Amino acid sequence: MKKNKEKFFFFSINDPATFKKKLKAAAGFITSTIQLLDPSKQPPAMVNVAFSQSGLNTLNVTDNLGDALFSAGQFAGAADLGDPGTDKWIPAFKGTRVHGVFLLASNSMLLIDAQWVTTKLLFGSSISELYTLSAQARPGSELGHEREYEIFATIIIKQYF
Repeated sequence: MKKNKEKFFFFSINDPATFKKKLKAAAGFITSTIQLLDPSKQPPAMVNVAFSQSGLNTLNVTDNLGDALFSAGQFAGAADLGDPGTDKWIPAFKGTRVHGVFLLASNSMLLIDAQWVTTKLLFGSSISELYTLSAQARPGSELGHEREYEIFATIIIKQYF
């Protein structure tokens, strides 16, 4: 997957019913696994979405995902990960307000920004943007040595919404 540039938009859901309708409408531009695996099918700017446990709860998705650490939330495992203390966390991540994250990836920040405008217009006031993080591939000889864990979830929207 070509994704030299990325933006992560962490959000809170304000209106679950409207958000669900908008998410179903967004299915057309959420990048599928099939698209990711075949470079010829990848859109110029890829979009994915992932949810926190509090986000799933807000959407009334109560399935047991079989992942106790995920269900317990980020605070429960902070000490086990060697986190020096949640008092140093970015304010948006304190508490359970982060319901999800949109990940946009492309070779062009202009394409990412244009796709984000489309996404924000679609979801409107059903979400509030809490925090944005921009990232890019490492330069020069360090290219390709980025850490390989990412929030990149493929969702089957029709299953829940």
